[in-house]
Amino acid sequence: MQVDHIGYVVKSIEKSVMEFEKLGYAKNSDFFIDENRNVKIQFIKNNETVVELIEPMNENADAYAYYKKINNGPYHICYKVKDIDNSIKQFVRDGYLLVKEKEKAIAFDNKCVAFLFKNAIGLIELVEE
Repeated sequence: MQVDHIGYVVKSIEKSVMEFEKLGYAKNSDFFIDENRNVKIQFIKNNETVVELIEPMNENADAYAYYKKINNGPYHICYKVKDIDNSIKQFVRDGYLLVKEKEKAIAFDNKCVAFLFKNAIGLIELVEE
């Protein structure tokens, strides 16, 4: 597996982009509004490192509870997988909890993503290549 990006939950994408730009990041995608997840998304990049800025639009967003807990900060690491169904099964066998079933994501050209959690590592996202 290869890391695709690091997810970062933020209060304001606009303000966060300005701060990340000071660290050498630049926008490398369109701005997305994912109404299914109630979040706004902006991908930024510095060399090979990609960060997904995730701004919850309201209290119904999956990321909102996490934002309330930590404020701005790292939220998840996303890994590219060839077969998301088999990968989910393997992670569950390895003790991960599937916290968000696979579904298509607008920010990934409607490729499937899923979220899993394990205490020793935290939240991870899988995106199908």
